[in-house]
Amino acid sequence: MSEPLLEVESLVKHFDVKQGYFGGDGGVVHAVDDLSFTLDRNETLGLVGESGCGKSTTGRLVLRLLEPTSGTIRFDGTEILTLRGRALRDLRRRMQIVFQDPYASLNPRMRVQEILAEPMVIQGRRSEVKGRVPELLDMVGLHSEHATRYPHEFSGGQRQRIGIARALALEPDLVVLDEPVSALDVSIQAQVLNLLAELQERLHLAFLFIAHDLSVVRHISDRIAVMYLGKVVEIGAAAEIYSGAGHPYTQALLSAVPEPDPRRERDRQRIVLQGDLPSPIDPPSGCRFRTRCWKAQDVCETDEPALIDRGQGHPVACHFADVSVNA
Repeated sequence: MSEPLLEVESLVKHFDVKQGYFGGDGGVVHAVDDLSFTLDRNETLGLVGESGCGKSTTGRLVLRLLEPTSGTIRFDGTEILTLRGRALRDLRRRMQIVFQDPYASLNPRMRVQEILAEPMVIQGRRSEVKGRVPELLDMVGLHSEHATRYPHEFSGGQRQRIGIARALALEPDLVVLDEPVSALDVSIQAQVLNLLAELQERLHLAFLFIAHDLSVVRHISDRIAVMYLGKVVEIGAAAEIYSGAGHPYTQALLSAVPEPDPRRERDRQRIVLQGDLPSPIDPPSGCRFRTRCWKAQDVCETDEPALIDRGQGHPVACHFADVSVNA
């Protein structure tokens, strides 16, 4: 069995918060706390959770756009946190990102051909630009004449296709997709998701797909990791998560996914979480989900549950994990 393409172990990222005009100590934001997962070649891992749970921070840590407080990140067997200079630049060629906002992530003063050429120029591959730009446009369903236009001349879906083409310019092995369809209309979301699936199969890519909506990642993810307040609370094969979620938070997320059949939508059980996401500056003791959990008991306040298999067939971080509530 080959080793995973990406291995994240005990990853931690804390941000110091400055307070007031003179920058006094305002505490520490626990953005990512003791996060571990793997990603195989040609696999999609969906990283799902509410806004503020640490998903995007995790993606940026994997790409070395942020430096972790502690932990280990190995890419293709190499520890990447010690890389510097040329070795780090070579790594960046193999790991790319598609951002959430397809307009804000593109330079409005650059034509499409310049946007797609920029990664190749930075990596010293200027000679490839002329032939590669039309190839990239065709790959994402755009035309060669689009190369001379500016980002504002495209629709949101087309701009995201340009962002995807830019991420593929250097033939990466891993692409971090940070909420890549959340800013698009539902019909356009489906088109972009189908495009990503086709590109993955064609180019043998690994995707770390970050999303807040479990319905978005359902048909593209091989496995799903559910995050809550900086921690993974459940991880497993997509089919297992959707058919038998063990963590109450995952069950609540699934219950919010719309059901196409009106009768089933009307009759199914809904779980409405009470209260807001706790502050990552002062997370709850024990289980971080206990302040919003209908199953919480005294042990949840004192003992943090480990992420282990309690009979669901995949790891769940809950003292009272079960499959009694399904969407």
